[in-house]
Amino acid sequence: MKGEYADLIALYLDYDYLQEGLDGHRLSLTEVLAGKKLELYLEDNTKLLIDFQSSSQLEWRKPNESPKQEKYEAIAVRPDIFFVDWVYHEDPNQSISLVVDLVAQEATLVWSVLPNPEDAIPNLDARIRKDNDLSAVKVRITHAGIGGEIKQKVHHRTQELVGKRIKYTYGNQHTYEHIYLNESLFTWHCLAGEGKGSAETNPVDYLKLGEALYLFIWREVIAPWVGIIVIDLSQNRTAGKTFWIKPQVNKIFNLTVGAYAQLLNETKYG
Repeated sequence: MKGEYADLIALYLDYDYLQEGLDGHRLSLTEVLAGKKLELYLEDNTKLLIDFQSSSQLEWRKPNESPKQEKYEAIAVRPDIFFVDWVYHEDPNQSISLVVDLVAQEATLVWSVLPNPEDAIPNLDARIRKDNDLSAVKVRITHAGIGGEIKQKVHHRTQELVGKRIKYTYGNQHTYEHIYLNESLFTWHCLAGEGKGSAETNPVDYLKLGEALYLFIWREVIAPWVGIIVIDLSQNRTAGKTFWIKPQVNKIFNLTVGAYAQLLNETKYG
């Protein structure tokens, strides 16, 4: 931060400086899924049908429901493992992020719901008392088999990131470090860029997708923001998205992002 006169509204609420530059080291979008159809068998015994009609357009539906057309983006994080993301055009406060693992024939889905502008204004005491939650953003994580029920779950919750301190360089404009404190909280700290010196501790979900491959989901406490990132510590790269609302103008942002990762140190807890 820039001394005692730092603009805290800009740093912690508006995030306008993050509208550009988080994609400086983003992996390229892929067209590999175009033409593929997936039948996902969800854990709640329902199905989800996804038809990737082109490199940017898909149709998805549950059986006996009308299909929905959406624009999507996809990134190959490893051969035959993809990060896929789209925002509901009928309700842009909601999005689906999907890890499609054609190796394990398994998928992990993250439904994200941003608050309306009124509920986005933070009152932490009231939020905890009402929802028993630190963030105004809600997420729901579920798993699915591809083409059939999951036989052996590969994607699962993990604590392997706990204790690690990793630097993420998004490009020339933004550098952050993450300190993974425990199974439910982590701290981000801006090392370079307009937000330099700002930091916050947020609720988090960690899932292991494969060897040295993780899905990391965090929700901001102050701003209505969610980040959904695949971390590949074998390639030292990340791919994912950030999704947030600026309540003052009711404007929603959904950005596909990526960074280089550098493990700085690791603390082993007893």
